[in-house]
Amino acid sequence: MNRFIIDAINNTQTLSFYYDDESRTVEPHCYGCDTQGHEALRAYQINKGWRLFHLAEMGPIQIGPSFTAPRPQYNPNDKHLARIYARL
Repeated sequence: MNRFIIDAINNTQTLSFYYDDESRTVEPHCYGCDTQGHEALRAYQINKGWRLFHLAEMGPIQIGPSFTAPRPQYNPNDKHLARIYARL
């Protein structure tokens, strides 16, 4: 379990990291394990929309400024996450 991500969700702070060789800035909304058992983050990627990120593929994570939560179309009962550790 990643306490860094949990804190960012609880404090509504953005996260920045590399994923698929691209810099990403996201508003984290829901963190847990997906249906395959991988740790995953449901987040709104700034200027790109909703996305599910696997933690094993994320580069170094940095916490950024606060955001207003939640984004429209957020589902706190994400069907892709079998177990939830933190959510808005």
